Amino acid sequence: MTQELIDKLKSANDLTFAAEKIVALFKDGNTESFDAVFGVVEEQIIFGSDEVREGMISFLENLKNLSAWQDLDCAVFEPWLGAESHVVWRWLEKRWQGKSLEAATRKPQRPEDTKL
Repeated sequence: MTQELIDKLKSANDLTFAAEKIVALFKDGNTESFDAVFGVVEEQIIFGSDEVREGMISFLENLKNLSAWQDLDCAVFEPWLGAESHVVWRWLEKRWQGKSLEAATRKPQRPEDTKL
């Protein structure tokens, strides 16, 4: 499972899946892979391309949102964040400060979904 998560993070493939798995693993008390997984996130934020860096930011945002929807305090993941990941984590908090959970985690509508 650890390698599957790392592969998905490195390829920026299905970051929502990775965030869902991390939340599920934490809830099951299965955190032994977290050092490796969050290490990859930190590495990619520092050394990854702009696209990969944006993917890691999306992963962390998904992790925060999914935690909130499952009534899990996202702060439980902070011990595994590296220095740069922690900066992103705080930036995401400031970005959504003062907004409700529903507004913060709502999927944006596509223009074609809005019928006039």
